[in-house]
Amino acid sequence: MDILTVAPVVILIIFFFFTSTSRLVLPREQPDPVDITVANPAPVVMVILDEFPIASLMNDEEKIDGTRFPNFASLASDSTWYKNATAAAAYTPLAVPSILGGESPDRTSCRSPRTTPTVFSRCSASRTS
Repeated sequence: MDILTVAPVVILIIFFFFTSTSRLVLPREQPDPVDITVANPAPVVMVILDEFPIASLMNDEEKIDGTRFPNFASLASDSTWYKNATAAAAYTPLAVPSILGGESPDRTSCRSPRTTPTVFSRCSASRTS
């Protein structure tokens, strides 16, 4: 048996169990859910259109062209639309957590949705029942 035959298995074991990847792969103890009652819930919907050319939606007056895109125009008429908003990073795995968390992107580590705190998780953690 050649030594290189077992190399892929050894490399996978090292990768999955002895690196930071193990936080994503191995099951962890989950915190107990908290019972929360919200008196006046407000619906919040955030639409992130990654790499979507916003100029293609607009007319000459820099408003959404209701003739070509009636559903986007309807959404914009009942919403708060930030047409000049940009992300803090050009790379989606850095940009979206930055948008949801309200912090500058951490370019030194790869965070998963489970380990990335968001505005929503921070608000729910600060609420009391």
